[in-house]
Amino acid sequence: MNQLPDGRLGFGRAFRIASVLACILLAGACSSSPSPTNGPGGSSGPGGSGGPASSGSVSPAARATLDAALAALTGSSEFTSRVTVDGALATSATGRTVGQATSLTITTAGRTVEYVRVPPNAWAREPGGTWVVVDADEAPDSPLAALAAPLTLVADPGNPATVLTATYPATALGLTGDPASVTITVAGTTVTFEYQATTSGRTVVSTTTLQPATDTTPIATPAA
Repeated sequence: MNQLPDGRLGFGRAFRIASVLACILLAGACSSSPSPTNGPGGSSGPGGSGGPASSGSVSPAARATLDAALAALTGSSEFTSRVTVDGALATSATGRTVGQATSLTITTAGRTVEYVRVPPNAWAREPGGTWVVVDADEAPDSPLAALAAPLTLVADPGNPATVLTATYPATALGLTGDPASVTITVAGTTVTFEYQATTSGRTVVSTTTLQPATDTTPIATPAA
């Protein structure tokens, strides 16, 4: 079973947008300031089924499918993440990335925080508040980099061109413990990652969807 570090869960440094399980699963959602995500996601994390992942390899055909799907997202992308616990929405995140910069908004436990990352710096604020500088290592980022590097990757025999099963290091998803299994669905230019786990009798589902950005306006440093 995957455990949450420090009672938190996130999308890892690059995928801190979409998984919640101790503080209802999205990267330190209840424990850090100024943000509900101290770590997709999110998200975030992505989708699939929880529990130890079986050993395997990276299928060249599946790798080609994933690479082709993500290639259209490298310059700019937008993403949404949702985490549900027993079917109830616990955390949501939306954002976009242009180049190396990311802008996103995360809502969890009734609290919303906005983030902007323009490397090497990051900022956060509650809506309508003042932007404050935060540790760039603790600010959430686009999930793309983490999701592009699975440990194992195979195609669904029934849908080899559209459905993949991947495993990721627990740390890439903000977890500790065994690698996590994620289902990847490719639908045109949209890529969806789903992670599912049952812990202490509660079912957590984290879904992150990425697609080419409709708004490619450069993401600027927030005004002081």
